[in-house]
Amino acid sequence: MAHRPPTTFGVLLRRHRTAALLTQEQLALRAQLSPDTIRSLERGKRRFPRPDSLHLLVEALSLSGAERAAFLAAARDDVPPVLASVRSQPNALIGRDDELETIRRRLTGAGDGEAGSARLLTLTGPAGVGKTRLALAATALVAPYYRDGVVQVDLTPIRDPALVLETVARAMGVSDGDSPLEARLGEYLRERSHLLLLDNFEQVLPAAGALAELLARCPGLTLLVTSRVPLRLRWEWTLRVPPLPAPDVAAPLPPLDALGQIPAVALFVERARARCADFDLNDANAPLVARLAAELDGLPLALELAAARLDALPLPVLARRLGDRLRLLHWDAADLPERQRSLEAAVGWSYDFLGEPERRLFRCLGVFVGHVSPPAVAAVLAATSGDATAGAGEVGAPDEGRALEGLASLAEKSLVLVAPPHGRDERDERDGFDGQRTTAGMDGPPEDAEDAEPSFGMLETVREYAWEQLDRLGMLPAARRAHARYFLTLAERADPHLRAQDQLPWYFHLEREHNNLRAALRWLLDAGREEGHSEQAAGLRLAGALSWFWWTRGYIEEGARWLDEALVRTPDADPALRARALRSAGTMLAYRGAVNRAATLLDEALTLAQRCQDRAEVAQAFAYCGLCAVYAGDAATGIPLLREGLRRGRDLGDPHAVAMMLLFLGAAALACGDDGQAEAAYAEALACFEAAGDGLFAVNLRLNLGWFAWRRGELAHAASSVRAALEMGVRSGNRRLLSFGAQMALSLPGNRGAGMPSADLADLADLADLAERARLLGAIDALNQSTGMTLMQTVLRVSMGELREQVRRAGLEAAYRAGRSLPFRAIAVLALALLDGLPLSLSSTGNTAEPLVEAAQGLRGPLSERQRQVLWLVAQGLSDKAIGRRLSLSASTVRYHLAAAFDTLGVGTRAQAVALATQHGLL
Repeated sequence: MAHRPPTTFGVLLRRHRTAALLTQEQLALRAQLSPDTIRSLERGKRRFPRPDSLHLLVEALSLSGAERAAFLAAARDDVPPVLASVRSQPNALIGRDDELETIRRRLTGAGDGEAGSARLLTLTGPAGVGKTRLALAATALVAPYYRDGVVQVDLTPIRDPALVLETVARAMGVSDGDSPLEARLGEYLRERSHLLLLDNFEQVLPAAGALAELLARCPGLTLLVTSRVPLRLRWEWTLRVPPLPAPDVAAPLPPLDALGQIPAVALFVERARARCADFDLNDANAPLVARLAAELDGLPLALELAAARLDALPLPVLARRLGDRLRLLHWDAADLPERQRSLEAAVGWSYDFLGEPERRLFRCLGVFVGHVSPPAVAAVLAATSGDATAGAGEVGAPDEGRALEGLASLAEKSLVLVAPPHGRDERDERDGFDGQRTTAGMDGPPEDAEDAEPSFGMLETVREYAWEQLDRLGMLPAARRAHARYFLTLAERADPHLRAQDQLPWYFHLEREHNNLRAALRWLLDAGREEGHSEQAAGLRLAGALSWFWWTRGYIEEGARWLDEALVRTPDADPALRARALRSAGTMLAYRGAVNRAATLLDEALTLAQRCQDRAEVAQAFAYCGLCAVYAGDAATGIPLLREGLRRGRDLGDPHAVAMMLLFLGAAALACGDDGQAEAAYAEALACFEAAGDGLFAVNLRLNLGWFAWRRGELAHAASSVRAALEMGVRSGNRRLLSFGAQMALSLPGNRGAGMPSADLADLADLADLAERARLLGAIDALNQSTGMTLMQTVLRVSMGELREQVRRAGLEAAYRAGRSLPFRAIAVLALALLDGLPLSLSSTGNTAEPLVEAAQGLRGPLSERQRQVLWLVAQGLSDKAIGRRLSLSASTVRYHLAAAFDTLGVGTRAQAVALATQHGLL
C-alpha cells in the first residue's frame, strides 16, 4: 500500500485561513470550534473534520462556488480506506453505543483525563457476539486521530502464526526486500501514524509476541484486535463485548415502544424487516419476539440467523423450535464467512481449538442451566471421566481445583462467562428510573451474604453444543445423574440454614442455582420411568427440600406444581417423606386460595405423620391444617387446630416452629377482627424468630406490627418498619417482603388509621405525584401476581381501592402498566419517596408537634441490651458494618436490632433514636 500524501485537507484549510487573514484562534472563535481542533486539522493529527464541524468551517471562511466544492471534496477524499468498508456494511450496528464510546475513549485518551491512550485494545467475547462489526464501526469513529489511516487485516484464513506479519505487510503495501520482514515492516511503520485492525486473532495466538515487538519499534502504531481469547501482552487492554441486553421474560413485558428499544429486540425487528418488508412489532407478536430475543441470549449472530429464517418459517414456529437452534439457525449467505453461517459452526470454531482435557470439561457444561460452579462441575467431570475418587454427589469434590482452573481457561476463551457479584442484579443497575437515588441498605447483599466461590455463566447456545457433544459420546445419562445427585445434596444441606442466622447466603446460593435445581428435579422425576423408582423418590426428596425456599421466595405456583407431580409419581415413597411433601403442597395451595384441595392434602399429611409418630411433623401438620381452615373462612375449626399445633411445638422447644404457629394464630385473630390478640401473637412470634435467627421473618413481623401502629396513627413507628422491610426486600431479593412493604407505603398516606382524617385522593392536585403512585400500584400488582396474596396483603389491597379508582379516572393506565415492569430497586425507591413525604409528627389526635417530642410519647418499653449496644455505637458515628465488626455481628443483624430499637422508641431515623434514647437515659 503506497504511502498517502499527508494533511491534504489540513493544507487547504491553512491556505484559506491565511488568505482570510485569520489566526487559528480567530477562526476557531468564528466557527465556534476549539483552537485545538483547528490545530489538529492543519497539522494532520486529525485527517478530516466531523460533518457538523466541516459545515461550520465553510461558513466561517465564507467559501462558495468552486472553492467550497474543492474544500468539501478534500474532506471526502481524506476519508481513510477503512471507512468505505464500514459504510458498505449491509445493515446498521444496533445497541453498541456504550461499547463504541469506550473504544473511542480508550484508543484516543479523549475524555479520560489520561496522559495517553491504549496502543493495543483487544475486543473479546463469545462466538457470534459481533466483535468484528463493532471493531469496524469503531475504526470509522476513531480514524480521524490517525494521520496515515486505518488498515484492516482479516486473519480468518490464517492458521500458521508465522504468516501473520507477512499478511500484515501485504495489507500495508510493504514491498519485498533483502532485509528480514520484521525489519522492513518496522522501518515502514516507524514514522507513520496507523491504526491496524487485526480481525479473528484467536487461531494465531503465538504471533502475539511479534505484535509486541512491532509496538515497541513503531510509536505511531495502534492495534485494535478481535479475538475470542486475550493476547496476554503487557501492552494489552481488553474489552469484553457482551451479548445485547434482552427482555426479562420472567417479568411483565414493558410497553410496546419501550420493548422495541431493547437492543436485542430492536436488532431482530430490523433484520426481520429486511427479510419480510411487512414485518412489524405489535401487541400480537411482542411476547414471541421478546421470548425469542431472550432465549437467544441477545446474541447478534443468533438473532440475525433467526430473522433470516422468517422467509421460510412463521414467527410462532421459529420461536417454538428454538430448542434445536444449532441446526435450525443457519443461513447460506455467500458473503458470510463459513463460521458465521450457523450457530453450530460459530461455537464449533472455538471448540476445535481446545485440547482434550478442556474438551472433557466443556462437554460437562451441557447439563448445566445458566449458572456453573466449580464444585458442581467437578462432580459431573468425575462421573464422566471415570474418576471414582471425586464422589459425584458430594459438595466440594477433590478435583474442584482442576475444575476451577478449567472454567477460568474456558472463560478466557469466551466459552463461559464470569458471572456478576453474588446477589446483584445487573438489570436493576440498567433499568433504574429517572430520579433514582442512592438508598442506604439497598446496595446489594450484606457482607455476610457474600461467599468466595467463583461464579460462571453460560450462553444457551454454548450449552446446547456441549449437550450434543455429551450425547454423541454416550456420556449424557451419567452426566445428568451426577448433576441431579449433586443438587439434591445441595438442597438438603441448605434447607435448615434458610431458617437460621446465616440464611441470606444460602438463599442467594439456591437462587443462583435455581435453574440447575429445576433441571435436576426434571431429570429425577422423568428418569424413574426407565431406571426404577429410586430416582423418582430422590425427586420427591428434592422437591421437599426446596419447599421452604419456594414458599418464602414467592415461587408458590411453581412449587405446588412440582410437589404435586412428585407426589403423584411416588405413591409408595417413605411415609415421613410424603407427609412433609403433602404438608408443603397443601400450604402452597391454601396460600393460592385452593383451600378444598389443600385441606385434603393436609389431612393426609397429618394422618401419615401420626402413623410415623413424627412429633415435629405432627405439630406442623396440626398448625397448617388450622391455617387452611382459617383461609377457608372457618376460624372456629382452624383456631383450635392452631393452638394444638402451638402446644405441641412448645413441647418440642423449636423456636422457629413456634414462631410460625404464632404467626398463623395472629393471622387467624386478625381475620376474626381481634386486633389485640393478633398484635400480641405477632409480638411473641417476633421474639421467637429473633431467637431462631430468622432475620427475614423478623422483618416481616415488624411490618405486621407496624400495620397496627399505623391504625393507631403512629406513623413514625409504621414508617420505620416499612422502610426496614423495603430495604431488606431489595437486599435479599425477597418479592413477598418487597410487595408487602410497598403496599404499606402506598396505604399509609391514604388511610392513617382510626381517628385520623383520611387523605382525599381526589384532592391530589399534582398529577405527576398520582402517576408515581400509579406506577407503584402496577409494580405491587405484578409482585402479587407472581407471589400470591396473604391475609394481611388482602386487607391492604382493600385499603387501596380508592387509589385504583382515582388512577382509572385520571387516565393513568400507561403509568400503571409501566410500573408492572419496574425492577426491585426502582420499586423500593418509589415507596421510600412516599415515606419521605409523610407527616410523621402527627399524633392519633391529629395534632402537629415536633418529631422528637411526639416520638417521646411513643416510647413503649425498654431497649434490649443488644439494642442499647447498637445505639451507643450509632451515637459514635459508626456504620452498620463497623458496628457489626465491633460486636461480632453481621451488618444485617445490626440492622435488625436497629429496626427493633426504632419500633420500641417510635422513631424513624438514627438521629431521632439516639436523641430520644439519650433523653430517657437509655444509653
